[in-house]
Amino acid sequence: MGLRARLVFLGQARMGMLDEVFLYGQPWTAECSLLRSVLLQYQGTLAIDRALIDDFYAQGLVDAKIPFPGLWGEIARRLGTRIG
Repeated sequence: MGLRARLVFLGQARMGMLDEVFLYGQPWTAECSLLRSVLLQYQGTLAIDRALIDDFYAQGLVDAKIPFPGLWGEIARRLGTRIG
């Protein structure tokens, strides 16, 4: 079993063709990460700070019932993209 198969199983890599309706293999954190990315991109015009964006991301993970939300939140906080 290769590394990609393990990442698909853990919900961190896509599997198969991308389709808007068929979401099997979608990374667990995809929707929350998209929101975080948009907020980071427009944080200057929205007058929102980085800590609040990280809090939104962490709460989104909890609301979406993502496994290990604290782990993903901390990874995004420490290693995530820092736009702006």
